Amino acid sequence: LGYIGNICEAKTGLGLAYIYEKNFTQAQKFTLESYNLALENKLDEYAKKAAFQLLSISMATGNINEINKYNNLFDSIEQKINKQQQAKTIQELETKYQTEKKDNQLKLQKADIKRKQVWNYSLAIGIAALGLLSFVGYRNYRNKQKVQQLKITELETEKQLAATEA
Repeated sequence: LGYIGNICEAKTGLGLAYIYEKNFTQAQKFTLESYNLALENKLDEYAKKAAFQLLSISMATGNINEINKYNNLFDSIEQKINKQQQAKTIQELETKYQTEKKDNQLKLQKADIKRKQVWNYSLAIGIAALGLLSFVGYRNYRNKQKVQQLKITELETEKQLAATEA
């Protein structure tokens, strides 16, 4: 398929097949090819598998120098992968933290807007109520004036009647 990871996997698989046949020279050859190809293309997981397989071959052949070499190689690749995973996890957590922080800010802003809206509505209702009370009070005052005027007119009429009768 042309994907380098598949080629690495195939070469590591060939190396494993040769391990089962006890042909460690061929196993090491294919596994090293896989390892080098993985390193060239920065495919750490495949390089880690190949390094572990090279360690297994060295252990099977009993070559102490190669055991130490491939053990250190495997450990260094594993540490590199772990650091990458930790960095990725830290980045994800940082992103999550920033997202939550922004969400909380949005919630605070929405709550502030809602509080201001409630205040504005309350103020508008208060002004409307005050206007209504003023209107009702003015209307009441005008009605009292009319009633007073009617009483005055009635008294004047009675006064004129009394004066006329007298």
